[in-house]
Amino acid sequence: MKLSSCGKSFPNKTVEQNAIIKEYTLIMIAVLLLTCVISIIVWVNSPATTFFFLTQNAYGIATDNGPSIPKAFLVYSNQRYEMTPFVHFDGKYMNKLIYPSADVTPLLTVQEGDKINVDFDENPVSVKAYIADYEADIPSLHALKELPDNNFELSGVQGLWNIEVHAVFSNHNGLGSSYIDNKSAVNSSTNPSYRYVSYELGVDMMPMTFTKNTNEIGRNTCANNDIGIAKVSTPGGQLEHPGSINYHLATNYKNNSINRVSIESIKGNSLYIIDLGQETPICSLKLKFSNGDKVVNHFNIQTSIDGNYFSEPIYYDNTAAVSGEESYDISSDYPITTRYVKITFEGNTQGNVYAPLQVRVLGNN
Repeated sequence: MKLSSCGKSFPNKTVEQNAIIKEYTLIMIAVLLLTCVISIIVWVNSPATTFFFLTQNAYGIATDNGPSIPKAFLVYSNQRYEMTPFVHFDGKYMNKLIYPSADVTPLLTVQEGDKINVDFDENPVSVKAYIADYEADIPSLHALKELPDNNFELSGVQGLWNIEVHAVFSNHNGLGSSYIDNKSAVNSSTNPSYRYVSYELGVDMMPMTFTKNTNEIGRNTCANNDIGIAKVSTPGGQLEHPGSINYHLATNYKNNSINRVSIESIKGNSLYIIDLGQETPICSLKLKFSNGDKVVNHFNIQTSIDGNYFSEPIYYDNTAAVSGEESYDISSDYPITTRYVKITFEGNTQGNVYAPLQVRVLGNN
C-alpha cells in the first residue's frame, strides 16, 4: 500500500515542479526582454561607450561627448582616398590616436610634379601638406608647394612615403569676432577655440617622366653636414644674450664656429635670424622642442643672401610624434646657397610661449 501511495504522489510533485520552472523561465525571458529594450533606448539616446566614442571620433562621427574629428580625403586622378588622423588637439587636450607608420603601405602611386587636392567634410581655417619620413632616426618633413583651393604640388625624393596633412579648424560655432588668416599666427592664445588635426596616407612616389641632366643631379645632392653658425640675432640686429643662447653645446672644428645653438625661451610671434658667416649651400633645419611630443608648434623658415630680402616663408609644424629632433627641408629641389636663415615662431597649441629650443642647420660645406 505504501508503494502504491508513493506511486500516486510522484506525478503530482513533478507537475508542480514543472510549473515552477516554467514560471521562472517566463520571468527570466521577461527580464531579458526588458533589459534589451532599456539597452536599445540608452544606446540611441545616451553618449556612446568609450570604445565607440574613440571609434566615432577617429572617423568623424559626431557624439555628445564633444566635437568630432573632421574627415580628410586626398584627391588624386579623380579618386578620393580617406586619410588617417593621428594627432588631434580639440582646443584643450592633445590626443594621439596612432603613431605615424614608419613601414609605409602605399594606397596609391603618385608622380613627382603632379597635383593633389585635400578635401574635408568641414571647412578648415588653414591647411599644410608634407612628405613625411618616420623611418629614419630623426623624423623629417618636406613641405609641398601650396596652390589655391587646398591643392598642392608633389615634390621630394622618390620612394615610399607618407603624405601628411596638418589642418586647423575653428570651433563648431565659428571663429566669432577673430578672423584667422591662413598665413597668420594661429594658436590657443589668438583663438582659444581652434582645433588642430594631423592626417597621413601612404604613397609610392615615382620620379618625373623626363630625365634630369648631370648638372641637375649634382645640384640635387645634399650631404646633410652640420653647418657652422656665426651668430643668432633678433629683428633689431642685437646679438642674443649668452644666457638666452647656449654656445657651448657643440663646436665646428673646421671654422671654429658653433653648429648648434639652444634658445632658452621663445615668445610667440617672435623671430630669430641665424647668420652662417658666409654664403653656404644648405638643405634643411633641425629643431628640437623640449615639449615636442606634447605640443604642436607653428613656425616658418626663410632664407636670405644679404639679411635684408628674405625668401617666401615655408610653413611648418612639428609632428608632435617625438620629443627629440625633427628635420624640416628648406629647399624642395636642391641645396640653396644662402647666408641667413630666419625662423619665425607663430604660437602653438599651448599658447604662445615655447620651451627651450635647439637649432641646427644642415647642408654642404
